[in-house]
Amino acid sequence: MRVEIVTTAVQPSRPELLGPADLARWRRLRREADRDRLSTGAVLRQAVLRERAGRAVPVVRRCRGCGSTDHGEVQPAAPEDLARWRTSTSHAGGTVALAVVDCEGADVGVGLDVEAVSRTDLCIAPLVLCDGEQPPTSRWDLCGLWTAKEAVLKALGCGLHVAMTEVEVRPHAADGKPGWTAHAAGEDSRLQPLREQPCRVVDLTYVVGGSQRSAVAVTGADHTHVEHRQVASGRWLSWVESMLPDE
Repeated sequence: MRVEIVTTAVQPSRPELLGPADLARWRRLRREADRDRLSTGAVLRQAVLRERAGRAVPVVRRCRGCGSTDHGEVQPAAPEDLARWRTSTSHAGGTVALAVVDCEGADVGVGLDVEAVSRTDLCIAPLVLCDGEQPPTSRWDLCGLWTAKEAVLKALGCGLHVAMTEVEVRPHAADGKPGWTAHAAGEDSRLQPLREQPCRVVDLTYVVGGSQRSAVAVTGADHTHVEHRQVASGRWLSWVESMLPDE
C-alpha cells in the first residue's frame, strides 16, 4: 500500500480556496497562526488530490461514529474517490503535513500525527501507556509513543475520543524504517479493526526534523510503502494559482 507524505511550511491563509465547512472553521479561529495552519492543510489536501485525479476532488468532514459533519476526519466525498484515496493531515510549529493513501479499493484507514517534543512532559505518561508498556525515560521517546498512538486513533476514525491507554504499540521495522504494530489493549468497540486487521505505524521523525516527532498509521494493509516530498514555496504558489477560480 503506497502512502505519500507531503510536507510544507505554513503558508498565508487563502480563505477563497476553502470549502464551506473549512471556511466556517477558519472564521471561528481567532489567532492568525491557527487560521494559516488550517488553510495550509486544506489547500495542500486539495492540491495533492487534484494532482492525482486531474480534477478537483470534493471532500467532506464526517465523524465515523455519529455521522456528524461538524467534526471528524476529512475524506473524498464521492464514493468512487473514497475508494481510491484516503487522507489525514497534522501540523506542529511551522510544519504542515498530509498523508495520502492510494487504497485501490481496499478498506483502509490512515492517520497522521506531528508533535513538538518541547510540548511533551513525562508526567503525561500514565495517559499514554497501557499495561505492560515500559515507561519512557525521555520526552523524545514519550513524544514518539504519543504520535504513534494518535496516528492509530486517527486511522480508526475516533481520534482522542478513545484513550491512548486502550492501544498497545509494539516496535516493528519495515522497509528499513522504524515503526510499530498496533493492537487493541482495551474493550472499546471502536478498536475492533485492530482485532481483525493489521495496523502498521511508521516513524516519520526523519521527515519532520529533530525538534518534532511524527508517525503515520495505516489499518487494513499488510504492507506499506512510504514516500515523502517537501513542497517548496515556488511549487506552493503554482498550486494555489491552479486552484483560483477563472475570472
